[in-house]
Amino acid sequence: MRPGLERLAREIPADLRRARVALLAGPASVDRRGESAVDVLARHKEIRLVRLLAAEHGLRGEHPAGEAVAHGTDAATGLPVTSLYGREWDQQALAGVDAVLVDLQDIGCRYYTYPGTMRSLILRVVRLGVPVWILDRPNPLGAAVAGPVGVEPGLGSLVGAFPVPVRHGRTIGELALVLAQEERLTAGAVRVLPVQGWQGEPFARWGRPWVPPSPNSSGPEMAELYPGMCLVEGTNLSEGRGTAYPFRQVGAPWLDGPALAAALRERLPRAVRARPVWFVPTASKHAGQVCQGVFFDLEPRVRREADAALDAAVLLLSLVCHHSEFRWLAHGGVHWVDRLSGSARLRRDLDAGEDLPTLLEDWRQQAQAFEKGSAPRLYPSGR
Repeated sequence: MRPGLERLAREIPADLRRARVALLAGPASVDRRGESAVDVLARHKEIRLVRLLAAEHGLRGEHPAGEAVAHGTDAATGLPVTSLYGREWDQQALAGVDAVLVDLQDIGCRYYTYPGTMRSLILRVVRLGVPVWILDRPNPLGAAVAGPVGVEPGLGSLVGAFPVPVRHGRTIGELALVLAQEERLTAGAVRVLPVQGWQGEPFARWGRPWVPPSPNSSGPEMAELYPGMCLVEGTNLSEGRGTAYPFRQVGAPWLDGPALAAALRERLPRAVRARPVWFVPTASKHAGQVCQGVFFDLEPRVRREADAALDAAVLLLSLVCHHSEFRWLAHGGVHWVDRLSGSARLRRDLDAGEDLPTLLEDWRQQAQAFEKGSAPRLYPSGR
């Protein structure tokens, strides 16, 4: 398997030869040897790398989640860095640039901010008549899809920038083509250098080490649980930030961990297990307090359905949302879980005690309809 970066280093397209380029990259933008795309392209003899662009977490992963990334200079190369996260930036930063390269490792989930950052960059760059090349990377969750599709009007944000399922089954290059189709961009405005040799399989079959695309992306198990457990961000439960196992353990000082684990065991998908856990976050929610809750494990010998993590998370929320201490969190007057899920339905159904199978079956039908639609594919579906 050869991602777009490694292909570019060996078989540069004619349109990029001797071109002045800007590069949007992140901490997992590395080649097979673990070398950053920044350093690989800075010494490339047929490309002139003149500017760097940074998304959330910065070029090298030095910024925690949600922290604004400053404009500055990359210490290793001396190149100027323009932040696309938490800072205003002037299109003049791209003056004299012949092409923009994007090399970002997505985690395969609509909540991740990298695709949203890519989207806003493309929409600004196309006005300049500068082509955007996506150096594509495989999706660590594979090509399977799950969850509700799209985001209702008024709920759009960086964590809901594409009309795709929560677990979207696309690479960042395919998402760029979704954007080009949606916005009817001029042919050639967005170009993808596809991954060579990827057949839609999940990370476990890549034969490569895990490189965290963000500080809390601790491993493939976290990535597989993330489409569900990220919904906990919209509540006053700790999603495990500030611990060694973010998005794998969930808790609060007022929960009864053993009781919650026992209730979950009776109804969880076969591929997901829950056990009681005690932890003390060093940051984020309930920092410095002892939390009780549950730790989620994935059963390695059971086929894992694409919607297992979402089913587990919704079940978890249904069991705790009527606790007297439980709260849905809001930002700017909008419930965060609504932005994540794409509508108010999840929150309202849980508050009203509505039948979970009805909601989850509707999500399954939405995902299936999306797969039967016309969203671009560059790779096999993985079925």
